Amino acid sequence: MNGDRNRRTAIEIALNRLLIAATAALVLVTLTPGAAAETLDSLLSSGELAKAYNPELLDYLLEEGSDELPETVRRKALDQLVTALKADIEITPEEQRTAALAAAGAGIAQLFGNRDASDLGDVAQGATHQVWSGWVDSALTLQRAGYTDEANAFFEKCIEVFPYSDLKGRCAIGLAAGKPAEAYDRLLALTESADPEAIKSALRLLGRMAGSEGFPEKQRAAVVARLEEFTGGIKKATYGVAACQGLVATGDPRAVPVLQKLSTGMLNTDFYPCARRGLLITFGKRDVVPLLEKELRGGTFSTTKPSDRLAAASLLIEAGEASGYSWAEQQLRPKKESKLKRFMKTDDDKVDFRPALVSVLVRTGGERSLDVLRTGFSAAESGSWLQTWIAIGMLELGDTSKIDLVRRALSNPDWQFTTVRIATALAKHDDLSGIPALERLYGEAVRGVEPTPGRAMLAYLGGEGAAYEAGKANAEWRLIRLRTQIAHALATIDRPESEAVLVTILDDPEPSVRASAAYALARMSDPSAAAGLVKALSVDYGSIGGASRDPVVQAHVLRRLTGRFGDSPSAKEGLGVARKSPYLSVRFLALSRSGG
Repeated sequence: MNGDRNRRTAIEIALNRLLIAATAALVLVTLTPGAAAETLDSLLSSGELAKAYNPELLDYLLEEGSDELPETVRRKALDQLVTALKADIEITPEEQRTAALAAAGAGIAQLFGNRDASDLGDVAQGATHQVWSGWVDSALTLQRAGYTDEANAFFEKCIEVFPYSDLKGRCAIGLAAGKPAEAYDRLLALTESADPEAIKSALRLLGRMAGSEGFPEKQRAAVVARLEEFTGGIKKATYGVAACQGLVATGDPRAVPVLQKLSTGMLNTDFYPCARRGLLITFGKRDVVPLLEKELRGGTFSTTKPSDRLAAASLLIEAGEASGYSWAEQQLRPKKESKLKRFMKTDDDKVDFRPALVSVLVRTGGERSLDVLRTGFSAAESGSWLQTWIAIGMLELGDTSKIDLVRRALSNPDWQFTTVRIATALAKHDDLSGIPALERLYGEAVRGVEPTPGRAMLAYLGGEGAAYEAGKANAEWRLIRLRTQIAHALATIDRPESEAVLVTILDDPEPSVRASAAYALARMSDPSAAAGLVKALSVDYGSIGGASRDPVVQAHVLRRLTGRFGDSPSAKEGLGVARKSPYLSVRFLALSRSGG
């Protein structure tokens, strides 16, 4: 009997222990971040949003949140996020180096007329640029919402530390809108820096700032005068081009006399491209057209550099001048070489302008460009890369007559970057044969198959290709850029087949490529993207300056998922995943989007 009582006592003790353990587990689950009991009020009461700045959440609160949240809740969240924004932005040297490499790659592509950097991938496709661009977007929205002091503090830091010139320019414009006098003083002080690169950046930013809407007239006049100081004397050689670019960006008629001085004279040849472009395109001064046409003539005794000749032709084409199109057509035709010519080659004979001119014509578009491209196609060697390059351009401009040749080029293993462009060009005409090629190309890039150089760039740079070769020595960077460009192309194609490959890229070994895949999925409008966006909510995207990219990327993904596919099962699943996120800002957004 005692044995039975002892057994019952032991069972009761065990049950009590299980009950205590279950109660503790229930309490733990209740207190665990992302649990069902968590509410918007409880998150706000913790005050932790003041330590978890997220530009995507801020933008949501200022945009959709104004309709979806009670005003008291929205205002409390805004106040905490604005407090978080006041913290300094720290960007590590490694992140700055990575961003600078990407910017330099796109910048070199621009040198030969390929302004969209289609050979290398636009720098704006990179995940780091997209994250920082989100910061700038939210700061501009914050400024419009009346938080001027906080936004201005961000803009000042952005101008100081961001490595991307386009984002720094947007910040300069933002600062000018909020504090024009202080913005002017800040950039003016930078023109006295001991760092030449900082001075050049300041000169360009001064111009962009002065050209922004609403900038005070007094400061604009002072900017033009300050920029002019760098176009003469000993400063001219080092800073003249940057000052010229700043003057053009002002759009101020007072810049015209300075640009006219820089557009002529043997001592100003380095400034011709900038000054003449500004005069013709920005200020509509057609008196530079004869100067540009003179540069096209070339000849054995010409002192005009091939790069300037190409710049002149590009500008004439952009301006719609017949002389530019005629020169391009002449260059694309086969050249007859006499015996004498073989022994008296000019600099022009050592440079192949054709790939760059094709890019210029495609970028400019129109029937005249197509006519020149058709001439070039007929003249090019059959089956050559150049002929394919021209056929791709024709296809992008709507001429499908050579689509079979373009499609066949997808199988060429040596044309990696060209393959990406082919895939997007074909997709514009409902031909999705490029997607399997992109999938194959991505697999090779992950395995470390190094991409070949951008042929258009190397063809143009010719003997001056050392700078580019030094840049491409970082094979790992080129592989990352290729994979990033593939992700961007798949989003542009925007079909269900794209989603399947992008989901694979979410597992890329490089965090920035994974982030690019997430942003690519968020760009898609095809319903198939919803499932991929759910997976993207649980991916590790690495860090920027020691801070995780995850909350920003995941919040961006969640906004697109619930905003674009809000009624889908995937959207409901995504909200469930986000409510369990380790990041408070993501959980707050999930609760906001699901009604609290």
